Amino acid sequence: MKRYLIALFILFTIFHRGHTNAEDIIVSQGYLEQYKPQLKLAKTFQDWNVYHQISHNSIKCHAIISPYRTKAFEGVRESPYLVISYKGHMQYTISLDSGFVVDQQNGIILKTNNRSYILNAALPRTAWTSSSVQDKAIIEDMIKDSRNFSIRSYNTSDDTALDFYSLNGLALALQYMEKNCLTFYD
Repeated sequence: MKRYLIALFILFTIFHRGHTNAEDIIVSQGYLEQYKPQLKLAKTFQDWNVYHQISHNSIKCHAIISPYRTKAFEGVRESPYLVISYKGHMQYTISLDSGFVVDQQNGIILKTNNRSYILNAALPRTAWTSSSVQDKAIIEDMIKDSRNFSIRSYNTSDDTALDFYSLNGLALALQYMEKNCLTFYD
């Protein structure tokens, strides 16, 4: 659980700044233990959990899900998960912890509603969308699909993981964040 919270905080720190710099990489390697977030489970919507992160007198919200099925991968791996972070009215950031060190040459592909999106993998286990336009398109496709989405990723040994995630409860989680979450990103 501690490692999960540290990894989650890493994602939040990166998105809070909107870019990756040397400090983000230091944080991602777990050296700045004092930056651990205060996360509290706010509500569960079918397969999605919404967490509040309370810091600096603000409440930030994150909808988090783990895959319900993985195909093709047989290696050692920690639990992968996807995060949709609320950034303000109808604005979100999508990020992923793959559970292993990804091969940055192959890319990470999120597929929903018969469309594929490439996620950026600039840190060893972490990937995220390239722009707010891509975030919006992915979320719109997820809501239209409403069944599931998949993420294909490759580790540094060129092993493939195909993870399947449920979309049950996503629309309700997004509605909850719109009504109940405040955020103050710089």
